[in-house]
Amino acid sequence: MDTPAERLEKKFKRKHRLIESDIGKTEKAALQRLLKEGRVVRVRAYYLAGYEPTVESESERILQKLLSRPNLFRRTALRSPSARLRRTAILSDLDTL
Repeated sequence: MDTPAERLEKKFKRKHRLIESDIGKTEKAALQRLLKEGRVVRVRAYYLAGYEPTVESESERILQKLLSRPNLFRRTALRSPSARLRRTAILSDLDTL
């Protein structure tokens, strides 16, 4: 069974930036110990472990976010209501066949 400190280190390997809500109640004491040892650094709202941001890494991260194409809305949400109703009617007609 892993200790809370080991669980935290595994989390930091998977996700380099953790926020307060990512850290469980049982891991809070271990986090404070790691902060005192200097193995974890707090930068504003983030806890970082060996992956402190640099200008280059942050510009690369921002560039990747800008180049990705997030889907904020479903495609059907952008259609007019009449087009959605027509598609629903066509699908219901197909179900009766």
